[in-house]
Amino acid sequence: MSKRLRDAELMGEDIIDTYLSEEPLCESNHPTESDEPKLRRFVVDGRESLQRPRLIGKGLHGVAILATIKGDEYVLKVFKHWKQPGPVYYRYDDAILLSPLACESRAYARLDSRNENDGIWAAQCYGWMRLSDPQFQELGNVVDVNKHDLSRWVVVKEYIPSPTLPCDLPEIFANFEIPKRARIVPRDARLDNYRGSKIVDLSSALTEPSPRWTKFKFELFYGNTTFGIFQWFKGVEHAYEPPPRHRDNHLLTRPLPL
Repeated sequence: MSKRLRDAELMGEDIIDTYLSEEPLCESNHPTESDEPKLRRFVVDGRESLQRPRLIGKGLHGVAILATIKGDEYVLKVFKHWKQPGPVYYRYDDAILLSPLACESRAYARLDSRNENDGIWAAQCYGWMRLSDPQFQELGNVVDVNKHDLSRWVVVKEYIPSPTLPCDLPEIFANFEIPKRARIVPRDARLDNYRGSKIVDLSSALTEPSPRWTKFKFELFYGNTTFGIFQWFKGVEHAYEPPPRHRDNHLLTRPLPL
């Protein structure tokens, strides 16, 4: 049983209509908030070439490619193939929602459904796409697709070149209210996953309902873990101190330091 679950294909065509939607992500249509969010499709199709692609990042779950498509610059997060790592193996209907692609897509889908995919808390998302043969070949010119075990599934986002600075911390902290309202636990919240005041990686995020989402994890994150951002620049001149909290970990109402 465990071997079958361990080797199950979790990034096949059936993820469309599970957590991906064929509906284009554009201003003319808005989804309604749903307990089963589905990320809408990037409006550019597979026939468009990736112009001037270059590798700008790589990590455990995929690579980030900066490319120009139809005259506009985008970051393409190309996800690696994924199977359950164990030691616990979830049944297929749950496991399909736990891949890094699923985690990121469902988090952005929830934000989109709440009209909060606006580039305030997280880098704005423009939808998902699946690379065509020509696009995948173009990708192979800048990264070893076999070495990185890359799939053709992509989440398209805005490009943010600016680094995160100590002065960004109050805004980062205040913006945690956005995922909190959306019932998202962004487990990716660490300094190297931020650009400016925006988080750029949600591939470990838990969006309710999820097999791994629990009320305990949710309350622990927003009652305790979020305050850890004020340690990111500890010892740096002009670093910010965390705001005071009540005994139940709720913030006092006085404004953050500016």
